[in-house]
Amino acid sequence: MNRSLAFWFVLAGSMGFCAIPANAQVNETETLTKLVVQTIPMGRVMQVFMDRNPNWPLNEKVGNASAQDLKCLRARLGPEGYAAMRGEQVKEFAKRYPDRVADSIAVLEQGAAAFGEATFMDGVNNSLQGKSSDASAVLAKFTARQYSSYLDFIGNEKHRQLRDMMGIGEALVPGARTEDDKQRQQNAGRMMSTRVMLDAMDYCSVPLTVLK
Repeated sequence: MNRSLAFWFVLAGSMGFCAIPANAQVNETETLTKLVVQTIPMGRVMQVFMDRNPNWPLNEKVGNASAQDLKCLRARLGPEGYAAMRGEQVKEFAKRYPDRVADSIAVLEQGAAAFGEATFMDGVNNSLQGKSSDASAVLAKFTARQYSSYLDFIGNEKHRQLRDMMGIGEALVPGARTEDDKQRQQNAGRMMSTRVMLDAMDYCSVPLTVLK
């Protein structure tokens, strides 16, 4: 459990006789997008940093970019922009794995999304305050069934494509306890943050040279 907190710190096919109605597909992708955003609420966290620092995310490199570049990056990294980015990823996921959409929604709705959100925000809030995360405090907010859904999400092979799409991969394998496990989880967290930042730069046509 503590290793999982360390990481958070740093869409169904028919029987083949008829197509799924377009509006049903849209509703499923919208539902899954909301659940993915809930599970990993990076947009909310980035908004905290933006509220604290008008130059974030470029910080001391802000002089290398235009005011429009900075405005676009902040919009893409905030809650609405982050949700749009995740929506694009979910649409691609649904296109590649249409048979995984319903199960993905189910496991997240049954508790995995809420538990992931709680562990993520607990890690972030405690980090900002210089405190250690309290796993028992997070667990106390959930039922055994909800926690079981979270374990199913992070450990079941059938949800591997969902975890890959979300940027988690195999970093949160249940029972992981070694220092290598901890390092892998921290690396996955950093990689996820980097991917989101690079997506924003690509979306805003901001060259990598601004980071020099």
